[in-house]
Amino acid sequence: MSESFIRNIPQGSITTPKGFKAAGGHCGIKRSGKKDLAIIYSDAEETIAKGLFTTNTLPAAPVLLSRLRLRNGRLRAVVINSGVANACTGQQGYKNADEVTEEVANILGLKKNMVAMCSTGKIGVPLPVETIKRGLKYLSKKISSEGGHYAAEAIMTTDTREKQLAYELTLNSGKVRIGAMAKGAGMINPNMATMLALITTDARITAVQMKKILTDAVEMSFNKINIDGDMSTNDSVIAMANGLSEVEVRPNSADEKMFREAFNKICLALAEMIVRDGEGATKFVKIKVTGAKTRKDASLAARAVSNSILFKVALYGQNPNWGRLMDALGYSGASISADKISVKFGDIEAVKGGVAVDDSEHLLKTYMKQREVDILIDLSLGSCQEEILTCDIGRRYIEINI
Repeated sequence: MSESFIRNIPQGSITTPKGFKAAGGHCGIKRSGKKDLAIIYSDAEETIAKGLFTTNTLPAAPVLLSRLRLRNGRLRAVVINSGVANACTGQQGYKNADEVTEEVANILGLKKNMVAMCSTGKIGVPLPVETIKRGLKYLSKKISSEGGHYAAEAIMTTDTREKQLAYELTLNSGKVRIGAMAKGAGMINPNMATMLALITTDARITAVQMKKILTDAVEMSFNKINIDGDMSTNDSVIAMANGLSEVEVRPNSADEKMFREAFNKICLALAEMIVRDGEGATKFVKIKVTGAKTRKDASLAARAVSNSILFKVALYGQNPNWGRLMDALGYSGASISADKISVKFGDIEAVKGGVAVDDSEHLLKTYMKQREVDILIDLSLGSCQEEILTCDIGRRYIEINI
């Protein structure tokens, strides 16, 4: 399908769709004085909402709370703090998250079950409830349709830049908008990451449609990225649709197909922003495995290579050490045959039939100086494939995480 119906909105944000407002500011969680608290709010009483969360078996308190709040498929607001994860904080952690959302509800004139919460930051630190309450009183006066950019800044932790964008879609039934923001730079592993993402739209869509569209989009984007192989306790992706464009996206229609395409596109764009901003990263890397017997084999192979610390360090050193890649394939659990494997770095063939290609070393060293690296692994055993987005790991990553 052509993407001519999708228009990128310059300086777009989470509040670009009609009826969405936001605010972001410093409440005192971060000693640096940087923004650390955000609110996203929908004007429409009947705002559809769905979410997907970490599969970590030690989920943070705000994850547990937001899962519960989203069961009825409705939401009016999300409060987000950075600097403290409110994870591994016991029953008190849940009570603290509940108290913060109750404060938001009181300030905005909502029922408590219409407010969800996301947190990101250091694990094991209690949520500073009173500090956040004071910040909420201040932010409540700043909520506006212009506040999306401040909110995107407030959810950052080790991110070096805001991650936000918005599209306008010209559907058969009329124009709708999708806005989005995300944070994430480390503790990123397939099946989401230390990442938060919020997506808003003014399209009129059902909760059933939203759940399916969100699930498929996350599988094609946030579940295909890997920075360091760690999975967070706080991963959350929440989508909200308020219908204020008055444009209905009917199930199984051409409009739904176009809406789905744009939703996938915006999630993939955010996922790429996260990888490009990986902690200390100097390279953006696409690892594509083809010729696998099964989709599972393709995924196992691609993820093993993207998780290999040895290989990622080699990428940082601009060293085309494909032997480390082959080693990862060997322990991946995927069905492979050594004499059938081919590997290309860009257009340069490094491995053919499981052995080195003569006279390729000089070309490979030159190629590895590039900021973006494409690696194609052909297992030559079937027709299934998988692609993972990743980056290198170097000295700066260690400095950030000491």
